[in-house]
Parts: sequence; structure tokens; C-alpha cells
Amino acid sequence: MGIRKLVWNLLGLWTLLVGVAFAEARNLPQYVFLVDTSASMIGREDGRTVIFPQVQRELMRFAERVTSETEVRIVTFSHEPQSVASFVLPRERAEMLRYIRGLRAEGRSSFIYGSVSRAYTELCTGQRAFYLFTDGLDNSGESARMPELKSPCPLTLVSLGVLPKGFADHWEGLQQTSLADRPANQWPQA
Repeated sequence: MGIRKLVWNLLGLWTLLVGVAFAEARNLPQYVFLVDTSASMIGREDGRTVIFPQVQRELMRFAERVTSETEVRIVTFSHEPQSVASFVLPRERAEMLRYIRGLRAEGRSSFIYGSVSRAYTELCTGQRAFYLFTDGLDNSGESARMPELKSPCPLTLVSLGVLPKGFADHWEGLQQTSLADRPANQWPQA
């Protein structure tokens, strides 16, 4: 029984890896959404505004509007990147919508710069457009810095609320957008 389970787990892992490699080989549009899940996103701790429900709505709006095959990864973070969920739209739209509805902003702290740098460094393989959803409240105590941008992976700060004064100043060359009423097919792509 143990060997059978091991074989099924290995087969499942192999299938996942082949699927990801196949998606990348087909040059699908690829997006990575970096989502701050600290409690400040719902106004707790030092949070100023409740923007997390709006983040969820924007992600769901994106998922609902994609009509051509597109790879999406959602990376949640608070004190560090917590998980990476991968979807291929429109085929896995229902799964992605369910995942987004299940997200919670309950992290005690937000280490924005370190988390984004780590996720960006690990996932900027090929051409992927990165979008950072955050309220800009960083509790890490580390100096404000953004990852070294790689040309095939543009990084965009999504402004859904009012960011702390000077937050974006530390992100030289970073694009900013509000995404208000922008159809998914008009989002910048890598």
C-alpha cells in the first residue's frame, strides 16, 4: 500500500512538472500576482484602509475576462512568500475563482521587499508580467529596496488604496496602475 501511494505521488508530481513545462513551451501569456495577505490589508494592525476585498475583486475580474489560454500564478505573502498557486485560464477559471475567494488577509506582519525580491527572483524565468498588490506597510525593518528588474519580467505596483508617502519612491522604474475598469486583454504583458 505504501509503495502504491509513493508511485501515485511521484506520477502526480511528474504530471504537474510536465504540465508547467508544456505551458511555458507554448509561450502562453504569463502573469504572476504577488498578493500581500497581512492583516493591514483589512485595516488591522497599522492598516489605514480595507483594500483586500478590492484585491480579490480585481483578481476575479481578471480571471473572468481572460478568453485566450493564459498561465497565472498567485503568490501570497506576509512575512515571506507563503504559497504559489498556478492556473491555466480559461480552462481552470472555476478553480482560480474558488482559490481567490478563499484567500484571507490574516498575516501578523508584512515583509514586502524581501518577499517580493524572493518571489521575483525565483519566478522570473521566461517572460512573465508581475503585479504587486499591497498597501505598502512593511514591518520588516529592512531598508526599502525592490528586486533588480529583469527586462523580460516587468513589475507593476497595483494601487488600490492610498500608499504611504514615499513608498513608491523606493521602487525606481516600477510601473504603477490602478487597474480600474481595464479589460484583462489590455493588461501589460511580458
